[in-house]
Amino acid sequence: MLDNLGASIILLLAPPILYKLRILQRRQLPPKGPNCGFHYNQSDAPPQFAHLFVSPYKRVYLREWEDSGYRFEKGWAGEDLIHSSKSQAVRVEAYFWNPNPKTNSPVLTGIVHFGPNAESHRGLCHGGSMTSLFDDVAGHVVFIEGKKSPWDGATVRVEVDLLKPVRVGQVLEVAGWVWKRERKKVFVRGELRGAGGEVYAKMEGLSIQPVKLGGCECDSVSTRTWVETDEVIYDSGWLE
Repeated sequence: MLDNLGASIILLLAPPILYKLRILQRRQLPPKGPNCGFHYNQSDAPPQFAHLFVSPYKRVYLREWEDSGYRFEKGWAGEDLIHSSKSQAVRVEAYFWNPNPKTNSPVLTGIVHFGPNAESHRGLCHGGSMTSLFDDVAGHVVFIEGKKSPWDGATVRVEVDLLKPVRVGQVLEVAGWVWKRERKKVFVRGELRGAGGEVYAKMEGLSIQPVKLGGCECDSVSTRTWVETDEVIYDSGWLE
């Protein structure tokens, strides 16, 4: 009986203890270096993407992409459509920010995996998977380029030209950049590319910034800001 009582006490204490351990672990994050990510590192990526993990590129970390405990504690109902590491459809493995590209605008670049659940024609991916991907790019490039906070805007239009079929299992590069601003309107362009530079799809997008969606504007999620270092860009939610 005492053994059972002891086990019960341990079980009751375990959640807060584990929570505290998780908080302590989070305070050490986000990690730095090409092989210190959570679910995707330079060692996981095909060779053609190795350059993205080093300067001048900066790894982008949103805590709700990497930390499922934080995601559900803060009120998200499920997994992220594009960024869940569990997804077998279209999945952005990692985003990288290049603040000083050869073009006039900073560029958001992502490594994208098209899995079996993105399939439409036999062996080929649905065009909607590429449209969903560009919706995500058009939002996050504006959030980061605006230098204010995550989720301080919204994609309102995505026009995609599907130029080349994407096969199930392919890993491609997506890039997006802001090319014009008109007050709250932010105009975005993007491309989905192969290892040889071939273009699979092009995007013209429109996002609105600032605008707040998805709940209270005064909670800890909505009031986050961006933190930028020499190696990474992350949201201030990591510091809670």
